[in-house]
Amino acid sequence: MRTFGASATFPVQITPRWEMQNDISFYHHTYESQYRTERIGRNLNRLVLNTSSTFALPSNWSLELSGAYQSAIVWGLSVFDPSLQLHFGVKKKLRNDGVVTLTFNDMLNGSVWRISTDLPEAHMRTYTRYDWGTRSVNLTYTYTFGNSRLKSVEVKSGSEAERGRVQ
Repeated sequence: MRTFGASATFPVQITPRWEMQNDISFYHHTYESQYRTERIGRNLNRLVLNTSSTFALPSNWSLELSGAYQSAIVWGLSVFDPSLQLHFGVKKKLRNDGVVTLTFNDMLNGSVWRISTDLPEAHMRTYTRYDWGTRSVNLTYTYTFGNSRLKSVEVKSGSEAERGRVQ
């Protein structure tokens, strides 16, 4: 297998209340395998996109929408079909420093691997489907315990104390 690739990550501030984080990767894969006496070669271009948008709303509310796309990829003699995942969340910061979050993960049920092998020259055709069951709705409450009003402690190193004695 030979792979050449490039990737870029870039944040974008659409408006003062809308931030995006984007990742894009492109790969070119060249594969060579042997099946019995047949030499089999494949070339494949692969695209991976990840994006996440955060929307700040009034009254300490925020929304997040994120998605991930992966084009097909070769794995040995098989090909993974493209996949698309979409996630949504809403968050509320409370007056007591607590946070309530409601998330809907994998709304399109895209965490399903669909794998096929189609090698007419080897008289082989297979199809496999794995459903990872990642689609979920979660409600969480987070609260940090402790006193946030404590003064910070100034730490001095031993060399600073020694310098003070010398002078």
